[in-house]
Amino acid sequence: MSALFLALAGLAIALLSSSLGIGGGVFTVPVLRFAGDSMNMPASTLGVQAIAGSFLLMVLFAGAASWVNLKAGRVLLREGLILGLSDAGGALIGSRLALQLSTDQLGLVFAALLFASAGIILLRRPKDRVAEPSSSGFDAMPYRILLLVPIGIFTGIVSALTGIGGGFFMVPALMVIFRAQPQVAIATSTFCIVFIALAANAGFLIDSFYAPVRDLPPQPRLGYVYLPLILPLLAGGVLGGVIGARLMGSVKSRHLRLTLALLQVLVGLRMLLESVGQ
Repeated sequence: MSALFLALAGLAIALLSSSLGIGGGVFTVPVLRFAGDSMNMPASTLGVQAIAGSFLLMVLFAGAASWVNLKAGRVLLREGLILGLSDAGGALIGSRLALQLSTDQLGLVFAALLFASAGIILLRRPKDRVAEPSSSGFDAMPYRILLLVPIGIFTGIVSALTGIGGGFFMVPALMVIFRAQPQVAIATSTFCIVFIALAANAGFLIDSFYAPVRDLPPQPRLGYVYLPLILPLLAGGVLGGVIGARLMGSVKSRHLRLTLALLQVLVGLRMLLESVGQ
């Protein structure tokens, strides 16, 4: 597959994902599966290869965007750290389960949650709230802070099993629970995705040590990740992540909400059809 095509795909995916606070896996996983299939990658672990590759890309996509967002003061740092660390714990669990469990039933639940989340975003308007990157107190809304832990663990597990960064859950959670504006929720979600991606990468790398050689992609590789597929995507993705984070501040909140809700419905339909069709 053309390296130029993969670079342009990486640019487009990172641009969209950093603008909406999603990990980009909903786009990256299909691209990697298609590319891997066209290059005759081992079929037995093609899905895991795509998910592992997606998370490796997320580290830089989300990391580049988060650097811009942190400098702009759009990240809720207190909430982001709690949610991100919980995400990481869930991602470690999910990455260990990915090679052992079927995700058909999880896909149905995931689709239902996406539909519900889209409905909440469309029906409930968030109140004004700005980012509080220097906040360190927990007295303002302690019960809401505690909600971030189970949300993060659940999001991390689902993310690692599907290759989707988790922004589809985290953005609406921040908008509804903390009344964060879409730009702030998106920036904080992108920050959390870095934690998910790092933890999932560690989990998949450990798993690869125990996999038969026939189930791994050829060299050069990093665990389940075939580097010649990933590097062109990375080249375009880092640039796209920075541009997307900069553009986010100029996009109206209403447009971000509608776009996120539409994507949630589309992804939910895709996962529903895939789970039912198995």
